[in-house]
Amino acid sequence: MSLKIKYEQENLIIKSGEKQWHFTRELISVVILSLFYGFGTLGISLPITRDIFAVLTPFNLVLSLGLVLYNHKEWSNIFVITPILCGVIGYFSEVFAVQTG
Repeated sequence: MSLKIKYEQENLIIKSGEKQWHFTRELISVVILSLFYGFGTLGISLPITRDIFAVLTPFNLVLSLGLVLYNHKEWSNIFVITPILCGVIGYFSEVFAVQTG
């Protein structure tokens, strides 16, 4: 039984014998995020692993951002400005909340 894996035209194709499976990059991204969010929810909810998963939160955010940018097809000025503006507003609202208690 041979297993052949190849990537063509933004699709992952896995062949095993006469069977063939096609996976789009959107589907792969959804599966990756679902696994990360599922295990993250479980890890945060268990007291024994809460500290470890709290430290991994920034990695999860960067992964989510990377997958959103990777899957976005129609780039425009407004698409670039909106996340930057959201990030700046979010950062300064956190700074304000920490300073004022």
